[in-house]
Amino acid sequence: MISNKQKPEDYYKKICLKCGLEIHKRLDTKKLFCNCSTKMCGKSICSIKRKLNMSSGELGQLDEVAKKEIEKQKTFEYICFEEETCLVDIDEEPPHLMNKNALDIVLDLCLKFNCYIPDSIYVMRKIVLDGSNTTGFQRTALVGINGKIKPFSDKKKEIIIDSVCIEEESAQIQKDEPEKRTYLLNRLGIPLIEITTNTFFATPQELKEIALYIGMVLNSTEKTKRGIGTIRQDVNISIKEGARVEIKGLQDIRSIDKVIDLEIQRQQSLIELKKKLENKEIKFSEFFNATKFFSKTKSKIFAGKETYGFAIKNFAGLFCKKLNEKKALGSEISRIACIGTNSKGIIHTDENLEKYNIKDEFEEIRTHFKFNKDDLIICIATNEANAVKLFNQLKKRVLDLKKGVLRETRYCMQNNDTIYMRAIAGAKRMYPETDIPKIEISRQYLEKKKKNLFKTYEEIKKFYTEKLNLTNEFANQIINLKMNKLFLELIKTNIFKNKENEIAKLVISASGILEKIENKYNIEQAKNCFEECFTAKEKGKITKQAMYVFLGEKLKNPKKQASKIIKECNIEKLDKNKIIKIIKQAKNQLKQNNKKQIIKFIESKYKNKIDKKELIDCLIL
Repeated sequence: MISNKQKPEDYYKKICLKCGLEIHKRLDTKKLFCNCSTKMCGKSICSIKRKLNMSSGELGQLDEVAKKEIEKQKTFEYICFEEETCLVDIDEEPPHLMNKNALDIVLDLCLKFNCYIPDSIYVMRKIVLDGSNTTGFQRTALVGINGKIKPFSDKKKEIIIDSVCIEEESAQIQKDEPEKRTYLLNRLGIPLIEITTNTFFATPQELKEIALYIGMVLNSTEKTKRGIGTIRQDVNISIKEGARVEIKGLQDIRSIDKVIDLEIQRQQSLIELKKKLENKEIKFSEFFNATKFFSKTKSKIFAGKETYGFAIKNFAGLFCKKLNEKKALGSEISRIACIGTNSKGIIHTDENLEKYNIKDEFEEIRTHFKFNKDDLIICIATNEANAVKLFNQLKKRVLDLKKGVLRETRYCMQNNDTIYMRAIAGAKRMYPETDIPKIEISRQYLEKKKKNLFKTYEEIKKFYTEKLNLTNEFANQIINLKMNKLFLELIKTNIFKNKENEIAKLVISASGILEKIENKYNIEQAKNCFEECFTAKEKGKITKQAMYVFLGEKLKNPKKQASKIIKECNIEKLDKNKIIKIIKQAKNQLKQNNKKQIIKFIESKYKNKIDKKELIDCLIL
């Protein structure tokens, strides 16, 4: 295993690292082909059960990945939710026309990415037989191709956007049992945008920057969903002498570089193994029943269970070989071998058998079958049918080691390592959707959209810092808190002229309240609250620090009179004469003239009623 920590750019060029991105982001609209809510907070109301069969794709051929899923013969249960599941979701009603709001968001993003948008958009069906869609397929449509972005700060390097699609989200898996898999239907049908780049050379850190840039552009629309699970990144990776591997399910963009480095390590280790096994014949022993060897075992893994085994000749030591920093070859092969067998894992002689209390049992097997010390012995506690299937799958994967890195789809775990999912799916699983008419997109409509295209957060920040002289900190916070619309409305008002930083600070402080009550009234009403707050301060009715108290109360109760808020919150500004009187009282009470102590004492009692500058000025008198 080769560690990739802090490798320079030249290293990645030497191994011919090639990467590609697929980014999926949920859109904040109703579902794509019905009018159901996508808030995912409804109550469950019922469930249905289904079995799925497969049909051929547009090319008249069956997809191998789909065939593998059908072989599992699982029953699928679907949980339905109030206001979030309808007859379309359970495939008992044809899909409605595509959600226009969702399509408009994707068209805007295509224009922002400089994509070519075809005159007609056709919805396709992509065969998916893992149960994540009640129909047995996912609806998807190509909206834009051949886009370009410049994600790096120097704006020199260009990345090609191969395609931009709109598609429906799959159902969320709740439980996976040997015979049945349960899904939640409130997620099914949520609109997704899928952005696919071409393959290119980039260091892991650069790919992370590209993913963050695309994520920033998506969020800039302020029409996409936020939070865990609302965005997923799939990464395609290959290196010299390796193969294309698709990694799915990356939810945290910030960890992309770590995932890539671990996959590079895995591919390099498999390439090394391939060379080591190149001129070596891999031989397997006969499959045998090992139950009798564990008849008196104290191990909970094997006690009272059917047990089967076999050996790989001259293979000892290879299963404990590290593929990357997170796992060894044995655990990788074990997981793949157990797919579809209801088994949790295998036990082999490259492990520390003493911790399972089964060292003597394996030595007895070695002696009985005359296996030598260089032979790797593998056992599994399960029934014979499962054991046969498992050992056949294990043999195939072991023999595949002579091929090196295989083209496959893998899933990203929380520790940034990946596990095998399936072979890479092909075009055979696509065919046209016959229930939805094509969607015509006129050039005039696109030209009109171009004139009102959204600004990215990057463009907005540049405007804030260069034109409005906002600090970087304030600019970032206004953007991150999604307060751009309100802030830009406020600075248009005369009362806030040349006070951009002060306004920004006030907006940021009020963001928590605004978020809680955003559905109660519109931006115009919020603007009026800010204006009243500033007017009260300018007229000397409240202090600068009392503005935050006043604004908080005003936003909660927009119809309440300013005078009433000031009185109820006890924030009326004290005049100069009262401040002087308070200073004298403080000096007498403290029995000292230390200015810092006096200010601290007065502020503790009159924090929002006295302007600090005026207090200091009065102390100097």
